[in-house]
Amino acid sequence: MAHYVMATGGTGGHIYPAVAVAQELIRRGHTAALLGQRGGMEQGAAQRAGLDFLGVEAGKLVRSGQGRPDPRELLRAAGGVVQARRALQAQRPAAVVGYGGFASLPGVLAAQSLGIPTVLHEQNAHLGLTQRLAVGRARAVGTAYDEVIGLPQGRGALVGMPVREERLTRPEAWAVCRTLDWPWTRTA
Repeated sequence: MAHYVMATGGTGGHIYPAVAVAQELIRRGHTAALLGQRGGMEQGAAQRAGLDFLGVEAGKLVRSGQGRPDPRELLRAAGGVVQARRALQAQRPAAVVGYGGFASLPGVLAAQSLGIPTVLHEQNAHLGLTQRLAVGRARAVGTAYDEVIGLPQGRGALVGMPVREERLTRPEAWAVCRTLDWPWTRTA
C-alpha cells in the first residue's frame, strides 16, 4: 500500500480527473489526497469525494501576451511552494501526480524539489503553462490525446481521460452551482 498526492486545481477539467484517480487508488488499497489552492474549487471537490485535502496558496501566473506578472501573485506562488513542501514532507507520498491548472504548480514544484517522483497528466490537446514548467523533471506524462502540442517528442503516453463513476442529476448539479453563488444560477 502506498500513499499518493494529486496536485490539481483551477477548473473541473483538471480537478475531476484527479478525483477519479484518487478514488481508484483508494479502491485498490492505497491512500490518496488532493493538494490545491486553499478555498478553491478543488477543496470542495475533495470534501464531497471524502478525500483528504492539503490546501496551499497558489498565485495565478500570467501567460505571454497577457501583460506583466503581478508580483503579489508571484509571491503567493512562491509561498505555496513552501507550504506544499511542508505538507509533502509530512505526507511522504510515493509520488505526486500533477493535473495542471495554476493551483497544481506549488505541489508539483515542491515534490520535484524534494526528490519525490512526479507524474503529469495532460487532459488538453495543448500542454498548459504549469505542465510546461514541470515536464522537464517529471518521470512520466500521461495524455488524453495521441498528440499534445508543446509536449516534447517522446515524453507522453496515451492513457486516456480518467472519469468518475458517479454522476449528478440535473437538480443536484444546480444545487452545487448555487453554493458557488454564480449570478446565472440564482434564477435556475
